[in-house]
Formats: sequence, C-alpha cells, structure tokens
Amino acid sequence: MAFKSLALALAALSFHRVSAFTRLQARDGNDPYPFCNPATSPDCIVGGKYVKPDLNISDEPNAGNQAYLTYLPTHTYTLSQWSAGKYPEECHRTIAGDGFNPTDFTVHNVTYSDCPSSPWVICVSRLANKTPVQIATEVGRMPAGIRQATAAYVVYDENFGGAIGAVGGLIIGKGSYYFPTALVHEHGHAVDGDLLAPNDPFSYSDSAEWRNTVALDGYAATAYGSTAHAENFADIGRVVLINNVVPGGLAGLFPTNPNLTQIANQVARFQSKAGSYYQAGTTCDLSKKYRYPSVTVTVPTTTAAPTATASPYGQCGGWPATYTGVSACGAGYSCTTLNPHYAQCTPAPVRRSFMA
Repeated sequence: MAFKSLALALAALSFHRVSAFTRLQARDGNDPYPFCNPATSPDCIVGGKYVKPDLNISDEPNAGNQAYLTYLPTHTYTLSQWSAGKYPEECHRTIAGDGFNPTDFTVHNVTYSDCPSSPWVICVSRLANKTPVQIATEVGRMPAGIRQATAAYVVYDENFGGAIGAVGGLIIGKGSYYFPTALVHEHGHAVDGDLLAPNDPFSYSDSAEWRNTVALDGYAATAYGSTAHAENFADIGRVVLINNVVPGGLAGLFPTNPNLTQIANQVARFQSKAGSYYQAGTTCDLSKKYRYPSVTVTVPTTTAAPTATASPYGQCGGWPATYTGVSACGAGYSCTTLNPHYAQCTPAPVRRSFMA
C-alpha cells in the first residue's frame, strides 16, 4: 500500500498528554464532562457525553482486557534478532528523536503464523520491563486484520515520558502499556488512518460519514473516547472486537448496563467499514499490510551494557570528595543539584508526551 508520511500521520491522529489521562483516571465520577469542553475543543464528542456506567474496557485489570486475554490467544510465531548495530530507519529515527540511545535497543523480526511471508519488527529497549518474547506474544493476540495496519513496534523503558501511541505505521510506548486492550486501541488508530483512508491525509474518523453517525447516537463509547473523534473511533473498535470474539459480546460482559444501545449506530457503521478486520482467525492481506521501504541504519556498537543510571528521584551526585555512586539519570530525568552535598534525578522537560 502507499506509505503515509510521518507528518501526514501526525496530522491525522489525535494525541493527548499523559497528564490528561491521569486527570481522567482521577476524575469526579459525578462530572459528565471530565475534561472535554466543546467551547474550546471542536473535536469534543457532542458535549462530552459517553455511555454510563463507564464501560470497563480500557485498563489492564478491567473486563475488556480480561476478555481479550481469554478469547484472543496469541498466534504462534518465530523471533529472530537483527545483527548488532543494524536498525530499521523508522525505528532508529524514532528512538533517537525521543532522546534515547539506539544502541540500548535490540531489533527483532517476528513472523506470525497468520502472515508467514511478511514479518513485523519490534525494537525493544534493554531496560524495558518486558522482553521481546513478551512483546511478540501480546502483539500476536491481535487479529492479523488489524495488525496489518502497522509495520513496527518501539518499546521503551518506564522513563519514557508518554504512555503508548500510534503514528505512521508505528506503535510506540513504554513496556507496561503493551497489554491487549491498549494494543487494540492503538491498532484502531492505524486502521482509522492507514486501512480505511490509505491515500488520504486525514483519517476515516475525520469524515462526514463517521461524524454524522456519532451525532446520530449522541454519545461516545467511553469517557476517554469523548475527548476526540479519533479516540472514540478506536474505542468503538474495542467494542466491535469484543462483540466479534467474546460469547455474548458487549452485553454479555456488561449485562446490567442499560445504555449500550447509545452507541448502536456507531457500532453498526464500524462493523460495516472495518468489522472484517476485527475477527479472530483472519489472515493478513499483503496488498494492505503497512510496510516501510527497506532502509537500514548501521551504528557502530560495543558490547558494553547500557550505562548505569540512578532511579527516578534517586541520588546522582554529592560531595566530590566522598560520593562514588552513579552520576547519570535515566531517560526523561536530569541530575539536579539540590545543595553542595546532594544531587537528585528529577523529571526533565518532556519533548513529546502522549496517550493516544
């Protein structure tokens, strides 16, 4: 398929700072519009309305994630590591652009049984809290129909300033966010922009057809989805996948929720446009699979382990005559001298931080 440029993909997708996501998690349950203000945000869903009680389909302990774990077993796969110092250009550019050292990452091809002729790439920090095998296993739960909208996965350690996001064929995030329901949501962005609108600088969720369907319902699927059409589209994708793979569908997961019909038109529209991708047992369509040009960056490497760093808010300096500990901080933190006897790793200004 035609490649979307990084700039176009960034324009097509909606990014939110982690602070906004934190506010959502801590919001007042009586507030119907958690942080979506239609007066200042034209992308807000119909005044910020969403299905209540909240659908617990977003976070790792919630019902949606547990359903995916039960009904989406991972596909079998083979994993092969790239030679040291070799990186796909897109991974290298992303890692370096986010302020990390590419030599602290390993690169692997992962070939799944549902798409044996075209591998995906995972670029994993050696300091990430999940191994390449764990990442390949979680990604492998995704049906090939939605996985084919991506080409590569970049996995950071927990010092990454954001959570997880999707852009231009990449899913980028800290290891702790590589769990099924987060991955379904991020693949939804890729489906929105690169499967349903491959030759358009905008995403399908920007179209009049989709927005008129949302207006017909008047509600978003979730509180987070109410903040932007792109986020709501990705969360409707979560609902459609549950309907397609979980016995009893969404109603089976939430039998006492009286308001599931508030998103019925969106679910039907999504099913008609992309439902075939959101089925267990799909195989990849190579004509639609997102692939980067085969450009490899070579970086001189050594066998040395990543530089030892102090933990967040840990000591990184002290009185020169007596302090012998580490003096470097992890990515996202800088060593701040608090007094002549003590320096501490404190958060550095975040260059780019998102939850999408």
